[in-house]
Parts: sequence; structure tokens; C-alpha cells
Amino acid sequence: MHRLFLIAAIFSVSASANPSGGLSIAPKTCVVDASGKCDVKLLMQFKADSATPVCFVIPEQQQQWCSASAIEHREQIDISTKTSLSVEVREQSNRDLLDRARLELAYYEPAQTRRRRQFSWSF
Repeated sequence: MHRLFLIAAIFSVSASANPSGGLSIAPKTCVVDASGKCDVKLLMQFKADSATPVCFVIPEQQQQWCSASAIEHREQIDISTKTSLSVEVREQSNRDLLDRARLELAYYEPAQTRRRRQFSWSF
């Protein structure tokens, strides 16, 4: 009985952690290619409590995209970067920070495979 109560409490806390939706980005991780750059189509979505004009801001690249007054905001952009980036949502009128997310970079290195010698042991 105590376990059931604990599981119900955990799910209710995780469900109510961000009731307004907030900022979500996709993807959250970008794999760096051989040239050392990450090229990705970034989808940014923000759900506000009330209809508010907001701006999506990437401070590291000094770029911003503003949208009209709405509850749900959505922008899709092409990004090319060599470092991790912050994505911020700010109110358009007074520039107050509403939410923030981070695009992380991942470096992929293929595993070093051992060269296998092939001896012809067949008859």
C-alpha cells in the first residue's frame, strides 16, 4: 500500500512540475561532424499562461525571432555552431526572461577496430 502511494506521489509531482508547458527545443543534442561544426534544424516551442508576444533569443549568436501575441509559439530555424547554445524566451515588451533551454554538442569518435588478419586455413 505504501509503495502504491509513493508511486502516485512521484507521478503527480512530475506531472505538475511545469503546468504551463514552458520552453521545449528539439533536438536537445547535436552531433558535431568531422569539420567541427554542428548543423541542425532547431524547433523551438513555448506555451505561455496567457496570450503574450515573445521573442526566442540565442545570446551566443545575437539572434532573435519574435512572434505575435499568442498562447503557443513555435519557430523552426537552421543553426550552425561550434559551441553549445542557450535558447531563451523573453517578453517582447520588457525583455523579461520567461524560460531557458540549452542545445548541447556531442562529439562522436568511431571506435578503433583492430585489423584482423585473415589466414587461409581452408582446404
